Amino acid sequence: MIIETDRLLIRPLKLNELIKYVAGKNPFEDLNITFAGNEIDEHLRQVLTEALVPNLKKIRKDILFYTLWLAIDKKFCMSIGSIMFKGKPDSKGKVEIGYGTHEEFQNKGYMTEAVEAFCKWAFDSGTAKIITAETAKDNPASFKVLEKNNFIMFDENDKFYYWKKIKDG
Repeated sequence: MIIETDRLLIRPLKLNELIKYVAGKNPFEDLNITFAGNEIDEHLRQVLTEALVPNLKKIRKDILFYTLWLAIDKKFCMSIGSIMFKGKPDSKGKVEIGYGTHEEFQNKGYMTEAVEAFCKWAFDSGTAKIITAETAKDNPASFKVLEKNNFIMFDENDKFYYWKKIKDG
């Protein structure tokens, strides 16, 4: 399964690829995709190590809502960031999205493009009806990604804004 946009290929990591990624190794070494080994911040590494890898070991099937997806620039064959859902949609069709762009690719519209395609894929899957997101209050670039994708802020606390996008129709 690969999601394709004008500039990106968005590809889910299988368990063995995710383990390589967490270790700072190129999960796509056989595909000639450039990968910087320092692209995982400590928070993401902790989430991957403590939640995603153990969950994928249990699930093994239907992993698309449980794994990390890499966004790859098609022209340069280079990883520009990652995107994921935090599990399958619940009984009401609600699912949370998370994403990050490598610093050198920020403010170029890559993640806006990736989030748009990822949300479309989730809505088209038939199980997602509401996609939510959480952004730190000091991350205006992330607000812009969500606003450009028609997310609406619906709540906040001292540290975070909470956003949602509801499936049309």
